Amino acid sequence: FASTTGLLLFRQFYMTVPADLPDAARVDGASPMRYFLQILVPISKTNIAALFVIEFIFMWSQYLWPLIVTTTGEMRVIQIGIKMLLASEQIAPEWNVIMAGTVIAMLPPLIVLLVLRKSFVQGIAMQTTK
Repeated sequence: FASTTGLLLFRQFYMTVPADLPDAARVDGASPMRYFLQILVPISKTNIAALFVIEFIFMWSQYLWPLIVTTTGEMRVIQIGIKMLLASEQIAPEWNVIMAGTVIAMLPPLIVLLVLRKSFVQGIAMQTTK
């Protein structure tokens, strides 16, 4: 999924790349693909990590799209499962089960954020300096 967040992050980052860098790579004999893969991608790793974290959390938090698209109980995502527990026909919802499901649903984004926190902070901080 393309997003305006990614467009903004990478546009701002690539505007800080010196204009002489592609020329220097060309003089050194680098093709456009080699320039991209061996120069631009390595210096963009923090931006890629920051965008990955933002997009992962955004996609993980989706509720409406999976609700519309999924047709069977096996295909439903955890957020819809939690909502179904809350909206069941019982007199009183089982809050302990709902809260346990919420904690389980929070674990994957939390793990991604903890693993990539250094790159995420560096990638976001790069956008404020120019």
